[in-house]
Amino acid sequence: MVFGGDAVVRIVIRAKDEFSKAFNKAAFSMKKFQKAAISATAIGVGIAFAFGKAIKTTIDFETAFTGVRKTVELTEKGFADLENRFKEITKTTPITFVELSRIGEIAGQLGVTGVDNIAKFTKSIADITEATELTAEQAALDFARIASIMGEPLENIDRMGSSVVALGNKFETSEKEILTFSQRIAASGKGAGLTTADIFGISAAFTSVGIQAERGGTAVSKTLDEMVKAVSKGGKKLEVFASTAGLTSEQFSKLFKEDAANAFELFVLGLGKQGDNVFKTFEDLELQDQRLVQSFRAVAGAGDKITRTIGESSIATEENTALVVEAEKRYATLQSKIDIAKNKFALLGDEIGLRIVPFIEDKLLPTLDFLIEAWDNLSPKMQDSILIFAGVTGAVFLLAGAIALVTLASSPWLLILFAIAAAISLLIIFWDEVVTAVQKGIIAIIFALQFLKDSVIITWAIIKNAAILSWNLVVTAIEKSINFIITMINGLIKVMNLLPGINIPIIPKLDLSNIKGEITDLGELNARLKADRIATGQELIRRAGIEINIENVNGVDAEDISRALSEELNLKQST
Repeated sequence: MVFGGDAVVRIVIRAKDEFSKAFNKAAFSMKKFQKAAISATAIGVGIAFAFGKAIKTTIDFETAFTGVRKTVELTEKGFADLENRFKEITKTTPITFVELSRIGEIAGQLGVTGVDNIAKFTKSIADITEATELTAEQAALDFARIASIMGEPLENIDRMGSSVVALGNKFETSEKEILTFSQRIAASGKGAGLTTADIFGISAAFTSVGIQAERGGTAVSKTLDEMVKAVSKGGKKLEVFASTAGLTSEQFSKLFKEDAANAFELFVLGLGKQGDNVFKTFEDLELQDQRLVQSFRAVAGAGDKITRTIGESSIATEENTALVVEAEKRYATLQSKIDIAKNKFALLGDEIGLRIVPFIEDKLLPTLDFLIEAWDNLSPKMQDSILIFAGVTGAVFLLAGAIALVTLASSPWLLILFAIAAAISLLIIFWDEVVTAVQKGIIAIIFALQFLKDSVIITWAIIKNAAILSWNLVVTAIEKSINFIITMINGLIKVMNLLPGINIPIIPKLDLSNIKGEITDLGELNARLKADRIATGQELIRRAGIEINIENVNGVDAEDISRALSEELNLKQST
């Protein structure tokens, strides 16, 4: 007995040790599976996110460039060329393709025509946006308005940008302030004969001493208008302008006609030498507005600043390099390089998206339309059943996923994931074949279910008829038995009624036909079910795009329909 006990103990211990080894090995395998599962999940999520991002990029690009198509008149070849140029620009600038498309849209609104001109306008505005604090839309509109007033071709937008950027870099003002001021004095400047570069130079001089466009713009415009009148009419005011500039009336008039900016410059410099006599000068010019006087005193007190701003503007316009140089400095920063890299990734995403979009448009969306139409044609009861099934299935899979992640139940999960990925890939590759097969399968299943339903109905009718027939036989037997007894009793009653004074009423016979069942006509039922199968089959085949007359199929039963349908589908697939 002792030996036996020792043997049992040894066996138990050995069994425990073997289980521990197996358990440790399984635990190690589960850890490996955990890492693999996490890696696979991360890869899958990453790929899905990348594809989604690519599709969104393509949609954003298409939507943005649609704005260009609305305002620009080009051929399809021209639009393709312009789109490619925008993509090339975004490879070297931090401006996104969407922003470039918005600039191109504005260019069309402003009347810029031709692929070359639109591309140049867009690139210049992009450079201005990076070199200044202006937004792309603000820069495009401001420069276009000034160009329109001054009669400046929009092809010179880069020269205008160089002038403004150079002035913003070298003087105590900003490009935004210069443009705002310039818009206020452009009309009067044009009338006086100033160039666009002169307008920018004068605006920089005033804004650099703190004169805002609302006040200074009005002051400069009024003064320029008075100069034009004085030069045109002569008289006392011309003498005041000329003497202030240190010239005779004839000299000032000639200079103003030849170089209005120089004449204006000499007038401002002359005001700087007058001190408090400035008030008398403007009084003689009938320009006594205090804000006007204070604006000119501020500029005149800044020495030769107006000379330097006008000169710098002219040089920058002529050289046309300041904008490019400043933009390249901005493009060389780390932030710009990061933004350019993002743009390149966006272009890559667009390339990927362009390859995915046709599948979505040609395959996925029509399939979704088919499913939606099929869903709409289902009965409410069937829709409820599908929703319940989907909900239960989803809950089961969520629970299974949770169990797998928490307990790492088994390593085949990784193989299942790869199998799913492979199945999806094959589904995409052989999409047309799958669609045809699915159509066949769905129609075959529906026919089978329809035939099964009809079989159940007919079987039930046979069983019911048998039950009703048995019941009717029982009722008839009871009815005959009771009526036999009633007949015998009525015979006695008739004999008794022969006696005088006796008149017993006759007992009516029993009629139990109202509790008898009605037998179903199996021939009529079968004919009606066949007609329903024909109607269902014709509707399914019509939706599948197959031309076949089920009524002409010999026998009109499930096997004949399936055979004819299979032949038709195979013929359709081979063609």
